[in-house]
Amino acid sequence: MSAPSTLRPTARDTEVTELLDLALDLICVVGGDGYFKWVNKAWTDVLGYTKEEMLMQPWINLVHTDDREATIAEAAKVFQGYKTMRFRNRYRSKNGSFRWILWTASAPADGQFIYATGRDVTETKQDEDLLLAQYFVTKVLAEAPSLHEAAPQILKNICETLEWVVGTVWKLDKKEGLLHCVETWHIPTANVSEFSALTRSLTFDRGIGLPGRVWQEVDALWIEDVTKDPNFPRAPIASKVGLHSAFGFPILLADEVLGVLEFFSHQIRQPDTKLLKLLSAIGSQIGQFIERTEAEAALRLYAGELESAKQVAEEATKAKSEFLANMSHEIRTPMNAIVGMTELTLGTSLTGEQREYLSTIRDSADALLTLINDLLDFSKIEARKFELDKRDFNLRDTLEDTVRLLAPRAHQKELELGCHIQVDLPDRVFGDPIRLRQIVINLVGNAIKFTDKGEVMLHVERQSQSESALDLHFFVSDTGIGIPEDKQQTIFEAFEQADSSTTRKYGGTGLGLSISAALVKLMGGTMWVESKVRQGSKFHFTVVLEMTKSESEPLTKEVYKLVDLPILVVDDNASNRRILREILTNWHMKPSLASSGATALSALRKADSKNSFDLVLLDVHMPDMDGFAVAEQIRNNYKQQELKVILLTSASRPSDAARCRELGISDYLSKPIKQSELFDAIVTTMAEHGGKRERYASAFIQAPERSLRVLLAEDNPVNQTLAMKILEKLGHKAQVVNNGREALGRSQAEEFELILMDVQMPEMDGLEATTAIRAAEASTGKHVPIVAMTAHAMKGDREKCLSAGMDAYLSKPIRIDELKQAMSEVKKTQNMGQSSEPNAFRAIGQLELLLDSVMGDRALLTEMAELWLADSAKQESQIRNGLDSGDAIMVQRAAHALKGSVGTFQASAAQDAANQLEMSAKDADLVGARKVFERLSTQIDLVRQDLRQLARAPSADGQDLD
Repeated sequence: MSAPSTLRPTARDTEVTELLDLALDLICVVGGDGYFKWVNKAWTDVLGYTKEEMLMQPWINLVHTDDREATIAEAAKVFQGYKTMRFRNRYRSKNGSFRWILWTASAPADGQFIYATGRDVTETKQDEDLLLAQYFVTKVLAEAPSLHEAAPQILKNICETLEWVVGTVWKLDKKEGLLHCVETWHIPTANVSEFSALTRSLTFDRGIGLPGRVWQEVDALWIEDVTKDPNFPRAPIASKVGLHSAFGFPILLADEVLGVLEFFSHQIRQPDTKLLKLLSAIGSQIGQFIERTEAEAALRLYAGELESAKQVAEEATKAKSEFLANMSHEIRTPMNAIVGMTELTLGTSLTGEQREYLSTIRDSADALLTLINDLLDFSKIEARKFELDKRDFNLRDTLEDTVRLLAPRAHQKELELGCHIQVDLPDRVFGDPIRLRQIVINLVGNAIKFTDKGEVMLHVERQSQSESALDLHFFVSDTGIGIPEDKQQTIFEAFEQADSSTTRKYGGTGLGLSISAALVKLMGGTMWVESKVRQGSKFHFTVVLEMTKSESEPLTKEVYKLVDLPILVVDDNASNRRILREILTNWHMKPSLASSGATALSALRKADSKNSFDLVLLDVHMPDMDGFAVAEQIRNNYKQQELKVILLTSASRPSDAARCRELGISDYLSKPIKQSELFDAIVTTMAEHGGKRERYASAFIQAPERSLRVLLAEDNPVNQTLAMKILEKLGHKAQVVNNGREALGRSQAEEFELILMDVQMPEMDGLEATTAIRAAEASTGKHVPIVAMTAHAMKGDREKCLSAGMDAYLSKPIRIDELKQAMSEVKKTQNMGQSSEPNAFRAIGQLELLLDSVMGDRALLTEMAELWLADSAKQESQIRNGLDSGDAIMVQRAAHALKGSVGTFQASAAQDAANQLEMSAKDADLVGARKVFERLSTQIDLVRQDLRQLARAPSADGQDLD
C-alpha cells in the first residue's frame, strides 16, 4: 500500500504552519482517503507521535474501539456539508493511554477535505466522571435499605463511570478481626469469573493483601501492577485474567475502619490523586450509611418492642375509657335526682333560708358536673383520643348565642357584656362549633368570674383568609383582677391557677384553660394572655376554620329603604356604642352616638326637620336618667314625629312589658345584642304602619303549653320519680315503663306524642328499642318523636342515638329548661298540625306546613307533586340497577337525590330510609343496602299515594287543579 499524498507547502504555507504550531489545540486537515494531510505540533505534545507518524497511518486507527462507529458516522456527515461543533471521542496516545478530544470540524464546498480543531478535555472529562460517580453513590445510599443491597449498585456505577473492570466491597467482622467479601462485580464483557470466585472465598487479616493493607494504613492505596506486587495473594489469578492496576480505599466512620472497597483495571495506570481523594470521601459516606442502617435496624427492633408496649397501653387506655364512661354514668344517675329534685323544690313556696340552702345544693351540683365534664375532656386529650366534630355552622350566630348564655351571670354582677365580631366576616364556616363554644364559654366565664365591675368583651377579627381557609383571632378582654406576670404561663397547665387564694375565693379545678388551650391547638391555633394586676386581662387565641360556599340572600324593598336611616344610639358604655356604630354603618345606616340620656335629649332638640332621627336605640340601664325616663320624654315631646324607640336591656323585669306598652316602645332586645335580632327588629319597626306590634311582650309572657301524651322509658326508680314530677309540673301526662322491651310493646299498644328514652336499660336498651320502634313505623308512615336521656357523655354517644332513629339527645342530669327546649320542636310541629283542614296523608307532612313552604301557592305545590311522581320512578330504577350490577356509587347518588326530593314534602320516614340507604352504599354494604331499599320502597309507595291524593285535591276556591 503506497503512502498517502500530502499537501505541498509553499513559502506562505510555511509561515502559516509556524503560526499554527503555536496553538495549544490540535489542528488538522483530513482527506477523503482516511489519512491526515496536515497536523500541527500540538498533536505531538498531546499524543506523543511525530508528525510523520501521524501522517503515515489512517486516523481511525488512533480512535478508541468503542468510539469508532460514532466517529466514522460523524466524519461522513461533515463530508456531506454538516458542521460539527462539539463532538467528543478518545484518541490513543503513544504510551497506550487514551485522551478525550473535543472536536469542531467542517468541510469546504468541494468535500475533498475536513478542517478540524480538537481540544484535550481529558482532565475535564475525568472531573465530570468523578462528580458523576459521587452523585450515583450518594443516590444509591439515599435509597438503599442496607449495604447488601447498595453494594452491587455502588460497584457497578463506579466501574462503568470511571472505566474500571472489577470492584469488590469488604466488610470488617469486629468479632473475628477479619475482612469478609460482601459483594464483587465486573463488567459483563470481562472474562474475570475465576478471579471473582476466588475473591468471594477469601478473608483478609490486617496488613495482608490490598484490603488488609488499606485497613492497616487507614488510607487509600494504589498498586500500578498487582501481578508484580509481593503482598498480593491473588496475583497468579490476576495475571491469568489480565488484571493489572488496582486501588483500594477504606470505609470510615470517624477514624474507625468499617470495611474496604477495591477496583481493578486491565491497563497499567498511574496513581490518580484526584480519584483517590474523591473515593476516600465516598468511603466516609458509606461509613455513615452503615452506621445509619445499623441504627435503623436497632430502631426497627425497638419499634417492634414499642408496638407490643403500645398494644398493652391501648388496652389500658380502652379500659380507662370504659371506666370513665361507667364512672360518668354512675355519677350522673344520682346527680340527675339531686339536680332535678332541687329545681322542682325551688319552684315551690319556700322561706328565704330554705331557698338559700337549696340554691347552694344546686350550685354545688353544677360545679361537680363541670368537674366531671372537665375530667372526661382532659382524659381524652391526654390519651390523644380527642377528635373534633366538624360541621357547617353559622359563625356569628354561634358566638353571639354563646355569649348570651353567660349574660345572666354578667348582669347579676352588674357587668357590661358585649360581643364585637368583625362585620365583614363570612357567616357560614366549617369546623367544630361545640368545641369553639366551649372555649368561648371558658374564657368569657372566667372573665366574668374574676371581674367585679366594668365590662367583659369578646372580640373576633380576621387574621387572614383564602378560598379554603379562614384564620380568626379571638380575644376576651375584662376589667378584672388581672394575673401576675410570673403566673401567666403556668395558668395554661393542668390543675393550675394563679394562686391558691384565687382557688379558695372563686373555685374551679384549673382544668378549663388547659383544655381550652389543647382544643385551640387541635383547631390549628395558639392561645396566650396579656394581663396586668388590677388592670384586667386579655386572653387571645387563634383558630383556623374552613370556608364554605354560601349564597347571600337578596335584599327586600324594606331593607333598601333603611339605607341612610338616621339612628340615635344611646348607651353609657363606650364599647357598646362602638360596636353598634360599626354594625349600623356596615348596614349603610347613619348612626349618631350619645353617652347619656341627657345628651340624647339634647341631640333630639338640636335636630331640625331635615336632620331628624327616625329611630332611637336606647339602653335601659344608665346612670342619672335611665332608658324608660328618656323614652317617656320622647313620647311626650316627639309624638308627632313618629319617632320609633327600641330598648336595649341587660336584665328584664316582668313589669317592663307594661311600661313598654305605656310608652309606645316598638321593640325590646336583651343584651348582648345579636346582630340578626337587631336587624330584624329595625326592619320590623320601620315597616310598622298604624298600630304598634308589641313584639316585646314575648320576652315576658310565655304562651300556654298544650298537654302531651308522653311515654317514659327509665329503669332507675329515682329518675322515674324525678321525670314524672317534671312532666307533671309542665302539664303533660306520662306513663312509665322499666326497659326498652316494655317501651316497644307499650308504644305499639297505645298512641303517644313523645317518648323519653333512657339509653342504658336492662333486657333491651334504648338504642335497640328505638330501632325496633322505627322499623315498626316503616309500614304505617307514623313517626313518634323519641328523645334520648343518657348518663353517658363520651364522644359518639350523640351520633349513636341519632343514627338509631332518635330525634333529640339530652345528657343527664336532665334540666327542666333543657327538657322544655327539646320538646318545643315536637309541640310546634303538632300544634301546626292542628289545622282547620282535615289531613289524611300517611307519609308526607301536614298540608298547612307544605303550603307554608311554597308561600301558600297551592298550584305550585301540586305541580311539584306531579314532577316528583314522574321523577321518583327513575331514581328507584337507578337504585335497583345499581344493586343488581353491584354499583355502590350509582346507589349512593340515586338515594341522595331521593332523600332530598322526599324531604321537600316532609316525608320523614322515607327520608330516614333514603339516608340509611345512602350511608350503606357509601360504605359499599350492598347487602345491607338491599334490605334498606325494601323498607324505602314501602315508604315511597305511601308517599306516592299521598301525592296523588294531593294532586287530585281541589284548590281553596273549588277549582280542580289537575
